[in-house]
Amino acid sequence: KHNTVQYMVDIPENPRIALIGGGSWATAIAKILMDNHPQLSWFMRNIDSIKAFKKLRHNPRYLCSVDFDIERIHFSDDINAIVKKADVVVLCVPSAFMRNVLSKVTVSMQNKVIISAIKGLVSDDNETVVDYLANTFNVPLDHMVALSGPCHAEEVASERLSFLTFASPSTKIARRAAQ
Repeated sequence: KHNTVQYMVDIPENPRIALIGGGSWATAIAKILMDNHPQLSWFMRNIDSIKAFKKLRHNPRYLCSVDFDIERIHFSDDINAIVKKADVVVLCVPSAFMRNVLSKVTVSMQNKVIISAIKGLVSDDNETVVDYLANTFNVPLDHMVALSGPCHAEEVASERLSFLTFASPSTKIARRAAQ
């Protein structure tokens, strides 16, 4: 059963964005975010990947051809520090690992906009990501946006024509997320 407590939330003009994940899809989404925002907080669970990323200026394991201005990225392996400071949390972890990654979140996500770029269902429960977030973290449904589309990380990162859909019960939040 979903939480009925509603917190009014909006995406501010210059939102503080937290990206959760370190794979190819997270890297492609980070490219879009960095093209449109001055800074990004990025959680990766592997500190060695963070160190290599900072040194190489690209993800050492995925989409290596995509370079980043690492001076504009705050990397951390502390998911709570990243989520706590964010207005918008973008989830980009494989659905099979989502429960494990998010199990470490102890700070509230109720007053944040959550954008789920996670494909698939939550393993073991056959629950949608949105339902899982509502049930586990009491995030109101109208604070969530599902990001999907018929595209691949490589296409998005190389700026090929791709189509992404932003879906939410809140048209206002979906439009701001798409911007």
